Amino acid sequence: MKRAGQRWSMDGARQMARLRALYRTAGPARFHQALRKGLEEPPRPEHQPVAQAPRRAQRRFVPSRGSPLNRAASSN
Repeated sequence: MKRAGQRWSMDGARQMARLRALYRTAGPARFHQALRKGLEEPPRPEHQPVAQAPRRAQRRFVPSRGSPLNRAASSN
């Protein structure tokens, strides 16, 4: 508990609130066990590869050989 005149940061106050909630939830008999269980790193899920999507056609920004844009300007 906090002593008279002692000030906490917001992080410290949040941590103490979590500890009090844990104590009320688990009770005095299981407090330390629940605290240690909460500090363990959770098991990581196995990596599952994502299915490959169909590939899109590459965009070409150069006109094709038969395109009318490739023709030389007509001199009329």
